[in-house]
Amino acid sequence: MDPDRDKLLEDDLKKNWIPHLQTQFKRGRPILFTGAGFSAGALNTTGEPIPGVASLRKQLWGLAFPGEEHDESASLQDLYEKCVLHHSEGLSQLLFKLYTVDENSLPAWYSEILRFPWQRFYTLNIDDLPSAVSRKFTLPRKIVPISAVDPQRSPGNVEFYSDLECVHLNGSLQDVPNHVTFSVTQYAERLAQHDPWYLQLSADLLTSPFIFIGTQLDEPPLWQH
Repeated sequence: MDPDRDKLLEDDLKKNWIPHLQTQFKRGRPILFTGAGFSAGALNTTGEPIPGVASLRKQLWGLAFPGEEHDESASLQDLYEKCVLHHSEGLSQLLFKLYTVDENSLPAWYSEILRFPWQRFYTLNIDDLPSAVSRKFTLPRKIVPISAVDPQRSPGNVEFYSDLECVHLNGSLQDVPNHVTFSVTQYAERLAQHDPWYLQLSADLLTSPFIFIGTQLDEPPLWQH
């Protein structure tokens, strides 16, 4: 840690970036983009934290290779693909258990973030956190979950423009296990298809300010587009 560098960054944030974002929010232009880290403050319906990549990999290993010692080198994508092929029903049950959020566990800061006048909300997560926030807190706008893998839900196809679109880029819980984007094969299929939501995301990245929370931005479709 460099205290002088941190002080310069903090000063720059206060003097430049926060005033800029205040102006942008008055115009309703910023876009929220979240990854697994955004869900770290929530618990699922079993009382456990919403799992990140490392935790999910262990869970999938237990499903794919019950009783065998966990291999740390096994990739999440390979494990997911094996579970889809050989343990599809068990995989669906596991993912619903792990990623259904207990709204009573949610701290108030989730409400504070989703109260901002976002232009749009993208997430890499399949959990139902945005809907859980809506269930617990009274928000100024209705959050409309959209699965980017649903061919019936294209950009611009929203009932009310006052609603906040929450686009699940990798699919949602309703798409498990075969239609979410997790495995190598699923990523390959996604990259080979026309993908209107990733095209919309690419356009948004060029024209609107983004705030990223809890993601390293390492999704292959994102970088292709």
